[in-house]
Amino acid sequence: MGCGLVQFDCQPVDYYRDVIRAGGYSKTMVELRRYQYKHLIEPTAWKASGL
Repeated sequence: MGCGLVQFDCQPVDYYRDVIRAGGYSKTMVELRRYQYKHLIEPTAWKASGL
């Protein structure tokens, strides 16, 4: 059983570098993840959320 990913054995389109990819890196995403993880790790965040 696989994940369902389909890949074609052909040349990439000429604009392949311009499309958004899931593996992209940006400073905005790094800062967002730091913010999210900080609040996930802090015990006071758990208490405030009711979990």
